[in-house]
Parts: sequence; C-alpha cells; structure tokens
Amino acid sequence: MVPMSHYRVSEAADLLGVSADTVRRTIDAGELDSARDESGRVIVPGQALAQWAQERANSPTGGSGTSARTGSPAWSPRSLPMR
Repeated sequence: MVPMSHYRVSEAADLLGVSADTVRRTIDAGELDSARDESGRVIVPGQALAQWAQERANSPTGGSGTSARTGSPAWSPRSLPMR
C-alpha cells in the first residue's frame, strides 16, 4: 500500500495560492479535513486538499471569494501536483 501524501498548512497554502491563515480558517470551519503529525503539527491529507480545491474550482463562483484580511480575491484554482 502506498502511503497517502499530506501537506503542512504552509505547504497547502502555497499550493492553493492563499495564506496559511486562510487554510487554518478553512480547517477551523470544518471545510477541510486535517490531522496532526507525530510532532503535533497540523497536516492536511493530500486527498482532502485535492477534493476541496476541486469543489472550489467547480463552484458557481469558480472558487473565488475575498480575503477576510485584505478584501482581495482569496483563491484562484490551480492544479495540485501529485507527490
């Protein structure tokens, strides 16, 4: 069995083109699954991240919204690399 990939919050944010705070708020809102690694850091399963991104990309607004902090566009769809 191949181990499932996972991403730290900062890595997930980089892939999605958003801030780490946006990823944390999404996790806190229950919109994105997360777990903790052996060191206690929050991690996001790769499958959950890909599913969340796909859902946003397929939404009527194309996954776009505005940043709670700056009011600028909060997210634009990108391809997630497989690892």
